[in-house]
Amino acid sequence: MQDFIINAVLWILALYGLIEIIKNIFYIYTYTNFNSDGIYVIIATKNQEERIEGFLRTAIFKICGKEERPKNIILTDLDSQDNTLKIIKELNQKDSKVRYISFSRNFGKEAAMYAGLEAADGDYVTLMDADLQDPPSLLRQMYDAIKNE
Repeated sequence: MQDFIINAVLWILALYGLIEIIKNIFYIYTYTNFNSDGIYVIIATKNQEERIEGFLRTAIFKICGKEERPKNIILTDLDSQDNTLKIIKELNQKDSKVRYISFSRNFGKEAAMYAGLEAADGDYVTLMDADLQDPPSLLRQMYDAIKNE
């Protein structure tokens, strides 16, 4: 009887795993829309109220050639204590391409980047910091190099 219960539990767990795999395949097939004609820029921010607007203008200017526009800019705010989130929300109101993810507390840069990657659905994604540690001037060159590869 004990072997029967153990085997039944193992079969139930295997079936549950199979169902989860099928659900993931269905989710990826249904909700993932790969678009190679745009760049997703994911920017982690924390207390960047003085830099964020200028950074976005610079990033957009450097990415945008005459024919290319960023598909979306996803800003992840790590529980800023200044007006960063307010500025991001205002930018979101002005431009539908600017989206944001706000964390209730600082879970770390990696969590912010992961959340941005989960929200992006394009073929070309770049991760940046709003503190200009990553120069936006290189975005266009990197995009052209990848696109012409």
